Amino acid sequence: MRRKDRELSREETLTVIRHTPHCVIATVDESGTPYATPITAVLFEDAVYFHSSSDVTGRRYQNALQNDKVSIVWIGRGETAADELPKDFSVNYASAIVEGRISLVTDEGEKKRVAKAFCLRHVPQAGEEAIDKYYAAGGKYVVFWKVTIDSLSGKARNKQGYFNRILAV
Repeated sequence: MRRKDRELSREETLTVIRHTPHCVIATVDESGTPYATPITAVLFEDAVYFHSSSDVTGRRYQNALQNDKVSIVWIGRGETAADELPKDFSVNYASAIVEGRISLVTDEGEKKRVAKAFCLRHVPQAGEEAIDKYYAAGGKYVVFWKVTIDSLSGKARNKQGYFNRILAV
């Protein structure tokens, strides 16, 4: 990382991931052609999980089967540093990157735990009982992918502004 003064600690990087609901995953096919798509993910049990279409002919699905290396990027903050204009044309940001290996979740117990963690992260107001009922009705149709983390990094400009804002909520 060129700007070491902007490097986030592991815990700060995980905080960006935990507080940013959407991210972009990049996959690569066997010929090396990249493909990036937005996903909604959850950090759970030291891995990143996301759900997707069950279409086995889809490009991301096929890429994951051909090459298990992926990269995921979260942008937790990104706004013009308006208070610094006109002297400094900059952007305040906080971001995280995970590099890892993707695999299809096939174990039913793991799928159920991930589905519950996913719903509690993104729709906690539904409550565990409703989540369990919803999963019982259609959980076998949900496709989850797991990204085992090989490395992660984070970077921020004016990180105190970001962390003060998210931790105040």
